[in-house]
Amino acid sequence: MNLEGAPIFLFNLAKGFLDDFDVTMVSPKDGPLRERVEEAGIKVEIIDFLDSKNVSQVKSIMKTCETSLVLFNTLILHNYISELSKGSAKFVWIIHESEVDLLLKNLQFKGESFEKCDKVVFAANATKSLYMEYSKDADHFHVIPNGVDLSSIEKFKNENSKEQMRKKYKHSMKDFIFLDLGTLCWRKGQMDVVETFASLFLGGKLSKNTYLYLVGDTKENNYAPEVVGFVKQHNLEKNIRIIPAVPHIYDFYRLADVFVFTSYIESFPLVTLDVMAFELPILSTKVYGLNEQFRDEKEALVLTPNVYDEMKDGMLRLMGDTDLRQKLSANAFSRVNEKFELSSMYERYKDLFKTINV
Repeated sequence: MNLEGAPIFLFNLAKGFLDDFDVTMVSPKDGPLRERVEEAGIKVEIIDFLDSKNVSQVKSIMKTCETSLVLFNTLILHNYISELSKGSAKFVWIIHESEVDLLLKNLQFKGESFEKCDKVVFAANATKSLYMEYSKDADHFHVIPNGVDLSSIEKFKNENSKEQMRKKYKHSMKDFIFLDLGTLCWRKGQMDVVETFASLFLGGKLSKNTYLYLVGDTKENNYAPEVVGFVKQHNLEKNIRIIPAVPHIYDFYRLADVFVFTSYIESFPLVTLDVMAFELPILSTKVYGLNEQFRDEKEALVLTPNVYDEMKDGMLRLMGDTDLRQKLSANAFSRVNEKFELSSMYERYKDLFKTINV
């Protein structure tokens, strides 16, 4: 129930099924997302299902609720799938992870988990291709791109101007703000943009009213202290601001001028879809499903992960070219409206469920 991509995705998906199903979300940990989930009318059960000893509790819920469909969210549930009895329920597994080689080394991976699932869904073709050896037939694996709630974003934009957000966070409209949003961890690569920003700022290439915001969870790994330590060591706390995960992330999309995405490994992240809907120009690495969300020089500027010169050039180019920023943001807004609306995702999942008689 943390404010992270996978739980938020499942919450958004569950909301779309409330007219057709009684929905229960089972999470291994409680967290700040729970309040929003329950307000939406979704039942919540906290069970540490990562511990196989607790499989009986999930079986009990399935029996009590007369469960017809179980959605498994993320690869980490592979072991649980193999231990859970289906009964008459259908199993659909939604896999987000593209770091399959790394995960297979650390998980006692069971290929039969794929066999047990009626359907396996990926958000990106690039991620699906990594798992094809586990597909039991041509109709086993499916790609359904993630969707974004455009109506709620438009409502927020209409009610909260950039000027209001600048005032709220004590910034002038003359300030230039870069934003990188996501859990601070190696996979997200935030140190790359921090070091690049520091090099440009300390080298006199950025004015004193240029800022970088890092917004995301800082608690669960050793990477965040490294980032924080670097910022402090170079006395950049004023211009590089690290904000822990917050429920009101829309504020920061409205606050910023440019979104920088530094991930080494992604599938089809929600954050970049949000950014496109907020009409922010994007500077992003080109990995996996990101190439299916936007195209270089059309909806974003793309760069090679861990290549600092490309990031420097991209940041300076976007700062200095208002027309480019406007072009990228307008194209991205059109693309997210055309291809990645939340209701379209709902319909594709519902159509998939019909094929397995749910």
